Amino acid sequence: GRDLLLETLPNIISGNINRIKQDDSIATYGYNIKKEEEKIDFSKTKKEVYNLIRGLNSYPGAYTMYNNKRLKVWNSYMTDKIYDNKQIGEVTNIYKDGIGIKVKDGEVVITDIQLEGKKRMSVCSYLNGIDKNELKGVIFK
Repeated sequence: GRDLLLETLPNIISGNINRIKQDDSIATYGYNIKKEEEKIDFSKTKKEVYNLIRGLNSYPGAYTMYNNKRLKVWNSYMTDKIYDNKQIGEVTNIYKDGIGIKVKDGEVVITDIQLEGKKRMSVCSYLNGIDKNELKGVIFK
């Protein structure tokens, strides 16, 4: 990108570039994301959940509900683990770096969160401040 910019910028400034007008008939427009679209649906596949979280980071952020409060989820990763004995959205495992949550086809581990009214933090930091037993059986909605 740097080399192309260094090559192209002088030609733009001197007016030696042939500009091509965009064909407005084939242009597409992005729309504003609605609040409902920011909510994580754990009944989707792990790739869909992971991509939603990744796509909405750094703004506006994906969220779920935890203890009747909004919990923003900023980062996550997928695992290959399957939990047939868990419900969709249920905590599957507590890791050093995150909280595993059951999704349609496996597990997504959330690693960076922001509780409503609080600052953004790593899940590791959050876990250091609570009794981990509080998360057993929790279902994120």
